[in-house]
Amino acid sequence: MKPRSVYLDELTNTSKNYKVKVKVLEKRRPRTSPGKVVYQTLLFEDDKGSKMRGALFNDQVNMYEDAIKQNKIYEITNAPISPVKPEYKSNPADLDYQITFNHRTILQPVDIDDAPAIINYQTIAGLPRATDYSEMFDIVGIVLFVEDHSRKIMTAKKRECNVREIMVIDHSTPQPLSISVWDELAEDDCTMLTPVLGQFKIVGLTALRVSNYKGFSMTTSSSTIIIHSPIGEKAEALSAWMTSHQIALTQLQSKIYHIKMPMPIVKTTTISALRSKKAKLTLQDEKHWLEVVIPNAELHKINAYMGCSNCAKRSSIPPGSTYTCSTCSMSDCTTTPRITFSCDISDGTGTLPMTTFTSTAEQLFKMSASDIYHMKHSRYKSYFELPLSRFKLDQQNHCQ
Repeated sequence: MKPRSVYLDELTNTSKNYKVKVKVLEKRRPRTSPGKVVYQTLLFEDDKGSKMRGALFNDQVNMYEDAIKQNKIYEITNAPISPVKPEYKSNPADLDYQITFNHRTILQPVDIDDAPAIINYQTIAGLPRATDYSEMFDIVGIVLFVEDHSRKIMTAKKRECNVREIMVIDHSTPQPLSISVWDELAEDDCTMLTPVLGQFKIVGLTALRVSNYKGFSMTTSSSTIIIHSPIGEKAEALSAWMTSHQIALTQLQSKIYHIKMPMPIVKTTTISALRSKKAKLTLQDEKHWLEVVIPNAELHKINAYMGCSNCAKRSSIPPGSTYTCSTCSMSDCTTTPRITFSCDISDGTGTLPMTTFTSTAEQLFKMSASDIYHMKHSRYKSYFELPLSRFKLDQQNHCQ
């Protein structure tokens, strides 16, 4: 009997003798489970826009390495359909089943062109600043900075991951782009990109997602591939631009390294000098020291509240309680005192509004957040006085 054509949302674990036409939206890098099972996750989309997860296991990963390509369209016939646990879904809107493969499964490419897919690299300036997290983008850029070593990060799901920062730039903007590189890509792939001062490499990065880390940045996804020798017109044009801008790139690279690895000697600047800086020429990690006074400390602007120990979001959970924060999704958060304080600062060259948060407020008032909180909410708050009117403030990213 000829298989009947269906859409993804018609499939269940009892579906038989069917075929479905799908596009491979994602082909993630293979991983190994704690039980030593090698698996690779796929994400399919049909003509109705429905999305369903796919999975390859063990020998299938190598078997389908060249047969399944990202962004290609296939007809899949008689693949086993199994339920998928909610925590493994890429998006809550994805369907509740997944496509797996066995000896009866037939995979037929709709587009029989075997030519390598041309990557649609976007310029850094053309990347959308606000987008759906599921959207992914490909860029080609000049590597200016690679963090020396990867760092260990604990995710909201309590999984320890490696992460490493790189910074790239292209001809479209004077502002370098920070990219957080995760998991195995943060090791050898990043080490191979490490630049020598005055010498530059061009790299392609696929399937990047927009992040709000440090304002605007990007992060690798499970589908990201680092292309060490990108080809195509855009890569060639960037190479030519790089050759003609060696001096400017070297100066910018030197500035980045100075910011990332500052000298221990602290130099102060002025509010007037900060105001004269242009945002597009200010790097995300720039720090400037100001020596200022607070002419009129309005203590009623001290905001003391109970919030998440990780993200500081206000919480109604009893103090000291452990809970999973709905904002940052971290478990084992505790409700702790959090402080914000707004005021105007001045140094004779100008005035700036300033807001300090918990750790800086503790330094400013020379008190713990807990003490500030209890004094603010006690009957002795009228005796609460500012003990320090002249201090040095680490003013970060003011111009951005």
